[in-house]
Amino acid sequence: MNMLDQIIQEASTSSIPVADVLRKMLVMSYRIKSQETVTWVKHELDGYPRDESVRLPTYRGPFTLPVHGTYSGYYGNSRTGPLGRHGVPEKYISAMFEGPLTEPIMELEALAAGENDPGFQWSPVLIGQWNVWEDEGRVPRFEGMNLISAHATLPRSKVKGVIDSIRNNALTFALELQSSYPQAGETDGPTVQDAGVQRVVSVMITNVFGTGNNVAIGDGNTMNLTVQPGDLEGLLDAAAKLGLDEKARDELVETVTGDAGPEEKRSRLAAFGERVKQGGVSLTGNITANIAAAKILELGTQFLGG
Repeated sequence: MNMLDQIIQEASTSSIPVADVLRKMLVMSYRIKSQETVTWVKHELDGYPRDESVRLPTYRGPFTLPVHGTYSGYYGNSRTGPLGRHGVPEKYISAMFEGPLTEPIMELEALAAGENDPGFQWSPVLIGQWNVWEDEGRVPRFEGMNLISAHATLPRSKVKGVIDSIRNNALTFALELQSSYPQAGETDGPTVQDAGVQRVVSVMITNVFGTGNNVAIGDGNTMNLTVQPGDLEGLLDAAAKLGLDEKARDELVETVTGDAGPEEKRSRLAAFGERVKQGGVSLTGNITANIAAAKILELGTQFLGG
């Protein structure tokens, strides 16, 4: 049983922890030399930063959270009730009513198996701000009472959904690779330098992160671009559609038409594609680095005759 078979079998078995599946995914990602999936798997295993330095997968939120507050008034009176977004300034919405799941997969599985729904308490600063809005008439209030605490809750069903999404993405990725590259993940197997493997990686990253400037995206036009062997005009036209500016197109031409032999040209093409993926080559338009790099590698390979 090879690496892909193991991942498919374990990802299909609900009793096997997703962390075990991800560790095999990590091995496979290193072997296919896919930095994108290595980074994704590491973050799923270790957790995501609680800031904007790394984009979260779409399935990790942020989620809209129900919030319940506790009020206190004269003579020790108290009551609880739901708090809504109406009247709350937009810049406070995420801190009060939304929450992402950034925890490592093992913590998510522990939360899903627990008896209580996870959540968080509003900070004293947010409590004080809410009471100011009540005094200003921005938000509803209980007459003669002030908010003293508020708790945002995330239903465990959401946590279970995140876990299932991670498992399903791992399974789908392994199945897609296996359909065309059954030796992917084996020692000396195919890597992302093969345009087909890179396409599978790009689609997987798109499924995980959605569309955006830092992940692979594309549209029907870019995905259907093809170049005939030796068709330099067609290659340049396709490169322009992918967002390469004139300087980058000239560099691509030099890469695939220089005096080097066929293998050296392919090596240089792979290096050029890696620079595009890492942001070393400027792109214009809405096509992002990952998909542009994959398509450039594919088109350059077609130009060179496969």
